[in-house]
Amino acid sequence: MGLGAFFGNKGPPPMWHRQPPLQGQLPYNAFPPMCLISNGKDLSNGFPDLPPPCQMNPHPFATHDVTEEDWKRFLVDVKKAGSLSGAQRIKSNVIPLVTGMTGFIATFAIEKKMKYKNRQAAGDLVDHWNHYFFGPRRMEVVLCQASERLSGKLGAAPVGDPNQQRMANGLRRRPEGESSDDYSSEDEGPGYGQAPVFDRRARRAARRDRRDAKREVRHSRRERKARGEDKEPYQLFITAV
Repeated sequence: MGLGAFFGNKGPPPMWHRQPPLQGQLPYNAFPPMCLISNGKDLSNGFPDLPPPCQMNPHPFATHDVTEEDWKRFLVDVKKAGSLSGAQRIKSNVIPLVTGMTGFIATFAIEKKMKYKNRQAAGDLVDHWNHYFFGPRRMEVVLCQASERLSGKLGAAPVGDPNQQRMANGLRRRPEGESSDDYSSEDEGPGYGQAPVFDRRARRAARRDRRDAKREVRHSRRERKARGEDKEPYQLFITAV
């Protein structure tokens, strides 16, 4: 992920430039792993804008120089990285018109592919936050969904403590009427938004594009269903390092 493009003219978060207190100024005590669970199964729904629950007193954020403003800014950045940008939404609607693909299914397939890339971008962003902010404060944040780890080192996602996860689950604000990604070809509709295509070769190419788009949606849906990951929310695991 290009940080310049992501943060724009405002530049990176100001807390990245704040030096952490020295060892004698803060204890940097070890703490049990904490987690925060996303509000929905889409990263664009964000996470509860609260610290991850922990039974320690004081909260580990207080002993590792992480303020409320720091954490909320981090959550805003993760949500932004995982959401479709305005340019992506325009592109997902324009491409079907140009290629002659059926509007609804084509737009859905394109946006699904974009969202998948955005998941990786969100993981990259978490890595940057770890490098510039959390790491110097002897913490690491891991973004994952089910068993898939999206940030940090390769390998399986962390396994949370059931009690801790129950507390985190109680903080979620689930979106009302959250739509499912399980669309089928019957959802395609009568072809509204389809641009006229008069050239025979262009029509054949458009049909191939439609078949490829449908195939990609079905394949991605089957893979994630098989792993049960399409129904799982995202999680942020915070550990001491």
